[in-house]
Amino acid sequence: MTIARLDDGRAEGAGRKERAGRTADAGRMGGGRVGGGEWAAKIGRMRPVGMTLVLLAPLAVVQAVAGEPTLAPPLAASAALIAVTPGTPAARPLAVLLSHLMAAAAGLGAAFAAGPGTTAAMLAVGVGVVAMLVTGTFHAPAAASAALLGVTGQLVPALALAAGAATLAVLAIAPRLARLRRTG
Repeated sequence: MTIARLDDGRAEGAGRKERAGRTADAGRMGGGRVGGGEWAAKIGRMRPVGMTLVLLAPLAVVQAVAGEPTLAPPLAASAALIAVTPGTPAARPLAVLLSHLMAAAAGLGAAFAAGPGTTAAMLAVGVGVVAMLVTGTFHAPAAASAALLGVTGQLVPALALAAGAATLAVLAIAPRLARLRRTG
């Protein structure tokens, strides 16, 4: 069968099988009708987004109580890391908690030793990263916590960061405990 192309790109004389193929291709490419399995896959890919939002909700409370808007970036990065890559070593609840605690200690220590500011922030990040590497709990977002506390040198933000990290660790453990409860 000879197929001629019309001006609008449609094939003239295409058989039923060829038209069905185009419809199936349109479904795979975002147009046309999508089957139930494809919708389930698309929804499944959105799960990390929902998990990130769940993890961020209590952090908004911590931030509001502390009155520190600068606490959001490192904790938001931690939440996204936990939600999107839960099986990686950096997303382990213990790594999240210990890294932020060590970073807070490094930030406060550096601010005390060098005075709050840029120098303390750089020193805090260096000490924090070394501590994370030595303990095998490297969690990159915690480096931002060290820098923030090195710049400010304030105890209230350090406590709020610690509370936020603890909240994230508990929320990261919750799905695992639920699975154990179902199987056990």
